[in-house]
Amino acid sequence: MNYTSSRLSLDSTGNSFNLPVITDTRLVKTIPRENNILSEILMNSCNIRARFIAQVLILTALILGGTTLHASDLAKEKRWAEQIEEALLDGEMVYLNDGTNDFLSIDTPAENTIKPSTSAGIILLHGTGAHPDWPQVIYPLRTQLSEAGWRSLSLQLPILDNQASGADYDAIMPEAAPRILAGIEYFKKSGIKQMIIIAHSFGTLMSGDALLTPNNSVIGFIGIGMGSGTTQFLGKLDIPVLDLLGAEDLEGVIRSAPMRKRSASQNSNYAQFVVPNADHFFDGEEKQLLEIVLNWLRNTVK
Repeated sequence: MNYTSSRLSLDSTGNSFNLPVITDTRLVKTIPRENNILSEILMNSCNIRARFIAQVLILTALILGGTTLHASDLAKEKRWAEQIEEALLDGEMVYLNDGTNDFLSIDTPAENTIKPSTSAGIILLHGTGAHPDWPQVIYPLRTQLSEAGWRSLSLQLPILDNQASGADYDAIMPEAAPRILAGIEYFKKSGIKQMIIIAHSFGTLMSGDALLTPNNSVIGFIGIGMGSGTTQFLGKLDIPVLDLLGAEDLEGVIRSAPMRKRSASQNSNYAQFVVPNADHFFDGEEKQLLEIVLNWLRNTVK
């Protein structure tokens, strides 16, 4: 949170004090719903005294309420992990640490030794509110890439409760990169020196900061069902990128496809491919998804 010091006149006598004033408006977006009235005052009031009072009340509510401004729903993560543990047949549950919290990942070894698993590791990233064994896109890729000789590490990304909005998820975006980088370090310690990130839906946006981190050992990126937000970083990448979407994908994904292509126009290693008959989750088109991903991997990882 950012503060500046400002002298505010508090009464008719002219007495003034140096008081912290919130200058980071992102805080307003993370104020709990029960404090919406205060946030409206803070954002809209032109009266300096009203703004000051609102700031004090908001800060007090946050401090006394123990609210974490940018935090994944760890209780929900725990519930997901318990469900995964009961049903997991392929791969091993591994807990990593992002510098603040432990989080779940699933390490799935390569079954086919014709393709050495040490050549490159696959980092799998799920979409909004999901988990590292999500039945659509993530589980099919995780298990079938293993059968094709590729080792993968599927990460639990930051998540929120089911009622959370897209704006709410914007607030926890900074938590994603430390998790992805922790996954990369885990792979490196096991002898894998090159990484490919394969992300789906909102996971593609969450991968942005990690992809732009220098010396991250990532040599390629596959974004499945990307939205317009990814244009913020696609134009800055020079690694091979596969922008993969379904012909029946979400409207936002399809509509932003030309924007993404333009943003990556300086990257000669960028390619966009529309999969016939596929929707956002590639339901019924899992085989076609795997074949496209495998062909791209074979041409990218040397």
